[in-house]
Amino acid sequence: MSAYAPGYYRSTGDQFAPLLIVGLIVALALAGLLVIAGATVAVVALAGLVLACAVLVRPALAVYAVMLAVVFGDFHLSDQNQAAGSLMFESLAKYGINFTPAEVLLICGLVGLLIRLTFDPSLRFRAGALFTPVMLLVAAVLLACAVGISRGADMQTLRQEVRGLFYVPVLYLLVTHFFARRERFLYLMSVFVIAVNIASIENIYRYYTQVRTYQLDLSPSLAFAHENSLLCAGAIILILARFVWAKHPMRECKYLLLVPLPLAAMLVMHRRAGLVALDGGIALLCLVLLRQKMHTFLIFVPLGLLVFGVVVAATWNNPGSSGELARAVQSVTNSNQLSARDQSSDLYRAREELNIRMNIEAAPLVGKGFGRPYTFYVPVTDLSADWPLWDSVPHNSVLWFWLDAGIAGFIALTLLFAASMMRSLQLLTTLADPLKPYAFAMGAIVFMFFMYSWVDLGLITPRTLALFALALGGIAVLCEPDLNRPSPAPDPEAG
Repeated sequence: MSAYAPGYYRSTGDQFAPLLIVGLIVALALAGLLVIAGATVAVVALAGLVLACAVLVRPALAVYAVMLAVVFGDFHLSDQNQAAGSLMFESLAKYGINFTPAEVLLICGLVGLLIRLTFDPSLRFRAGALFTPVMLLVAAVLLACAVGISRGADMQTLRQEVRGLFYVPVLYLLVTHFFARRERFLYLMSVFVIAVNIASIENIYRYYTQVRTYQLDLSPSLAFAHENSLLCAGAIILILARFVWAKHPMRECKYLLLVPLPLAAMLVMHRRAGLVALDGGIALLCLVLLRQKMHTFLIFVPLGLLVFGVVVAATWNNPGSSGELARAVQSVTNSNQLSARDQSSDLYRAREELNIRMNIEAAPLVGKGFGRPYTFYVPVTDLSADWPLWDSVPHNSVLWFWLDAGIAGFIALTLLFAASMMRSLQLLTTLADPLKPYAFAMGAIVFMFFMYSWVDLGLITPRTLALFALALGGIAVLCEPDLNRPSPAPDPEAG
């Protein structure tokens, strides 16, 4: 009998021997670790082993585990200088495993998927609506890796550049296969929003107890991981979309209580890239409402613009956290009222973009390949003390992909962005109202990811790429027929 056939998880005599073998292996592993590495390492390693085994049996757990690792990747516990969550994205090379714990979970999830596809007759392969553009992106990455290696790429640099990109196909496939029932995907998104709120509490607490009191000798923009702001923006857009598409918006007001914490966290982080991405998501929401829900647009958009305008005007010259919204507007309008630090950052990025474009012009078709530094035609500040890949990966990671992967890679990336946005907007005309907020939110997250990656390191950061992959998988799930809907009874007169 197939291990995944119906009834496998019921208590039967046939299950006792395999469970005994697994229990014996775990016990022996724990004993060996206690002797070799000590109690602390043994407990952590055993927990990882148990989780990896659980993921092999239930690959959907890999999606939950990686998503929570993404949200809590900058979560600090006892050490204010080291985020406990970041350990999920640090290589285990010193233990002889050249993968991060998050990557190990994804590999186990992928292996579990292959086992299920092989032995479970009830599970069929689901490519999903975005499978082709996702695979074209993977092909472009592999080709750019081959080009880089043929030109003497540094392998450590190459691994750091591309490891996050492989989150996209793996998470996409796991979502399309194990969250094909829409209520499972909606539950996953609910967990995401709640987790972001919990992480936001820690970010706000850390700001007021360590950053603002100078216990942590870092500016707010460096005290927090840059990608935190994009995660908060994604949660905010999801909540707002659910509110504006509600049949009875006043009954959904309680969900708006999940907006203040992520928004406050974004303000204390001082990350203009995240705020600009959020502005882009809200602008996209307004455009969609203008086309599909005019009455909602006329009620909420003028009110929102009025509140936003009052807040920006009142905080235009405020150097504190409350002035972040104003600084985001100033960065878009190129106002000369930017702070000295913001002006310095903008100057660096302007010089960096000149270098990117000149490198692209030097090799527009094939690119330079992953794992190799690019040429600095215009001198910029050496950031190697804070960013080891500063001479290989510029802030504009969209153009960086063209720089490394050539025109074919850039076309594959653009095709994936365009196809996902198109599918998302198409769903708004075909889905029932309860699902429309999720269809919009997934497309908005893709759009915000593109905006964020245009000014920051979105395409090289595993946490932002995982969010991007979840959005792609969500769009594909919503494009498929609902598996909860009963199949129509066969017509006895047919055939």
